Amino acid sequence: MKIVQPPYKIGLYTMMSHKHDNVKAKNRLKLLNQTPQVWRKDGLNSCSYKALSVQRLHLYVNVTVDVGKPSISRDIKLGAPR
Repeated sequence: MKIVQPPYKIGLYTMMSHKHDNVKAKNRLKLLNQTPQVWRKDGLNSCSYKALSVQRLHLYVNVTVDVGKPSISRDIKLGAPR
């Protein structure tokens, strides 16, 4: 896949102003600081999936995957609602 910069008129955007949430920023930094301790067991490095489709469009690539169903024991461990 080739990465290119879109023409100025297509790639131009203006961000809307909004109030920043300091609580979210603090939690984000806490999570980022924990990365060296948890990355081996967070599940992202051992995730398995089946690619269902790949659509290459002008501005992005849409990848649809099937990650399967979670096991019952995993739901209980994570405190998921039943």
